[in-house]
Amino acid sequence: MKQADQIILECDNLKTNYGLEIEDPQVLTILDSTKMPKKAIQGTPWFSILSNPEYTEAFAYIGAFIPEREKLIKRGYAMDGT
Repeated sequence: MKQADQIILECDNLKTNYGLEIEDPQVLTILDSTKMPKKAIQGTPWFSILSNPEYTEAFAYIGAFIPEREKLIKRGYAMDGT
């Protein structure tokens, strides 16, 4: 449930400090009331790379908190779209 808590805290922070709402309030209510299941699903083939700092670094993710990150991101094509 760490990811649900992280989403809720991020949304609360954005709303409090910047007045922005990036998620539907109904979704946040559902996430906030979700409880850990008695038996969790195992072997789900899904993973959020940002959930694990080691993977984030290994795959060279450049977070939005990095100033001028657009200069660090390399694209597979020229800026003119070719």
